[in-house]
Amino acid sequence: LASNESSDTESLKEYIPKDETFDTWTKLASVHVFKQVNDPLAAAQALDKELKKKYPDAHSRIIQNPDTGEVIIDFLILAPDHAFAEWNVMKYDKAKDGGTVVYQYALRAYGEKITDFLKGLKDERIRLVDLMAKDGLAVSR
Repeated sequence: LASNESSDTESLKEYIPKDETFDTWTKLASVHVFKQVNDPLAAAQALDKELKKKYPDAHSRIIQNPDTGEVIIDFLILAPDHAFAEWNVMKYDKAKDGGTVVYQYALRAYGEKITDFLKGLKDERIRLVDLMAKDGLAVSR
């Protein structure tokens, strides 16, 4: 657990590998609860809109499960200065106590590792989107 924040309207817990920092992480998982947001699809669409403003070349995809109301967005961004490439998969669902819970898993590569990261991402993306759709994030200790 690298970060744990909470307010009246939201909470956020972020996890990174023990030997990494927020400046150099390569894997990140988070659980974000928005206590006053009750529409997972609208929340994912709002993120996508903000993402496209900040990273106009970002590639994103939104998938909605009409039976459960769960929404998955996954996206790939490249920092404007090409310092890093980052891929995210996020699952939006209604929280048990109201609001929306967002499960996030992200992978990031820096510098000369970006090319190999992007080459390996196709298969990894399919696998991780599938896992997120089925299970969300599982906590292990």
